[in-house]
Amino acid sequence: MTLRPKIFLAFFGIIFVFLSFILYVTNTRTTEFERERIGKELRSAQAHFLEKFESERASALRLVQGITSDQKYRSFLQQMRDNYVPFAEEILSDTKWDVVVIFDEDTTARGIVARPKVLPKTMQALENMGTQDRPTALAKHLEAILDDGNFRQGVIAQDGSLQSNILVPLKESLRDNYARGVVVVGREIDDAWVQSLLASPDSDTAVLFYLDGAAVASNLARETRPPILKAALAADPGPGSFVSNGERFIALRGLFEESESDAGYVFAASLDKAMPAFVALQKQILLVGAGTLVLGIGLVLFITGRIVSPIHRLVEGTRAVLSGDYDFRVEPRSRDEIGTLSSAFNEMVGGLKEKEKIRALFGKYVHPSIVSDIIEGMLWASGVSY
Repeated sequence: MTLRPKIFLAFFGIIFVFLSFILYVTNTRTTEFERERIGKELRSAQAHFLEKFESERASALRLVQGITSDQKYRSFLQQMRDNYVPFAEEILSDTKWDVVVIFDEDTTARGIVARPKVLPKTMQALENMGTQDRPTALAKHLEAILDDGNFRQGVIAQDGSLQSNILVPLKESLRDNYARGVVVVGREIDDAWVQSLLASPDSDTAVLFYLDGAAVASNLARETRPPILKAALAADPGPGSFVSNGERFIALRGLFEESESDAGYVFAASLDKAMPAFVALQKQILLVGAGTLVLGIGLVLFITGRIVSPIHRLVEGTRAVLSGDYDFRVEPRSRDEIGTLSSAFNEMVGGLKEKEKIRALFGKYVHPSIVSDIIEGMLWASGVSY
């Protein structure tokens, strides 16, 4: 390989390594920065969401407790134990939740009222709760409240859906540490409910509530929910990362342990959608690098032309001198080291030419060893040595 390709490859290698390093550092640092930023945003969104969630339940709880603690209400209940429906309707109207069920001390549903959105299967399950062989999570909560007289609240799985529930004891006396019945107020966790609790309807944060691996409520389109949820549940609880359909996400998960089912929620945000500005920056770096490479190629061609051409001329002259041509000269075209080398080459060839003239002149009459001594002495006296 000649000198020019070597210089070109060295220059290309330096540019390539430099660009690769810049792109690697840029991508690594920006990706890590975005991961941390999205993680903070997800935690903030989760905190805001849960705060509104708890505020909603606390408001409903105060309302129900206010109704059930009213003396007139409790006195009327004692007289009308077989007809709780009017009171359930009143609570439903005031709370604006989805379903109200009043259970007696045998956990038998005495009054059930619900909005049209509540499935008939859910209504049937509530009516038959006391007759089921295997007690549900709701039934266990009812038994606990009847025993200790304390209210409960939480998210409970019911007929393939998730419900936010408030369970308030019904007492004959507010001083009792047990209950004669329980008022259950429930609100189904559905798409509209999720949207109502988001900080912004246009939020880029994906929210999925799931039960037994299936999404029951989300702000995402229905066709996109299964792959995202499946990938999110397989990732670390969070903030963890996962890939769905080639897109990178950061996710944060939570569980509803009181539901006694595999139920919880996922907050996720796309990492790739947060990177366009950095991708544009990388493209600019590549364009600058390509421009530098093109300019560098022209510069390399110019520099190598200034270096290689005189060297080729010197090589050509060396071969000519070896063949006996002492009239060959290399024209110095610069004042740098190459020019100095060309001048030195010309001086050397001139000295060799003089040496050969002397050798040719005296060689006919004088012994060759004596001729060599004479030439060496002359060259030493002139300060030139070859």
